Amino acid sequence: VVCPVSMLLHADGRCLCIGGFSYDVLSKACVGCEPGYFKRGNGNTGVCLACEYPTSSYATHEECQACQQGYYDDRDADNPLPVCRACSEDGYSCPWNTTVETLNISIGYWRLGPRSQEIHECDHSDSWTPCPGGTVSGLHGSQYCTDGHTGPLCKVCLDGGDGKRHYEAD
Repeated sequence: VVCPVSMLLHADGRCLCIGGFSYDVLSKACVGCEPGYFKRGNGNTGVCLACEYPTSSYATHEECQACQQGYYDDRDADNPLPVCRACSEDGYSCPWNTTVETLNISIGYWRLGPRSQEIHECDHSDSWTPCPGGTVSGLHGSQYCTDGHTGPLCKVCLDGGDGKRHYEAD
């Protein structure tokens, strides 16, 4: 007996749905759980269950391993399950499946590194800031700074190659 892709062969010769798939009686096929739903274990009984708020899941998964939009996952390496924390949206945003490392830092804001949860507003004028934001911090927050700037809040000007620091005059 050869089972379809979303099934496995049981010892008794029956094909059973794998975890993340539920059995549809009408089509007699395994149907993948949608994002935000899960089904643990193999078998043709049981349905896809909704993840407990504010957790979420990828499609066809057996566990809720992500956080919904508006939350970020702050779990440590020893915790297999998400620890979803509300996103304050003050200087950053949290799309679906955001982790503390992938917080989307807003333009005009800066943080020291990928595990830092302290978000700081940078100096800015009406049309310009040395802090472009983003999701990649780099070494000591350097990727949160525009070219020519570095350091905390992007306040340090980089060496212009001649051993001197250069500043832009208004």
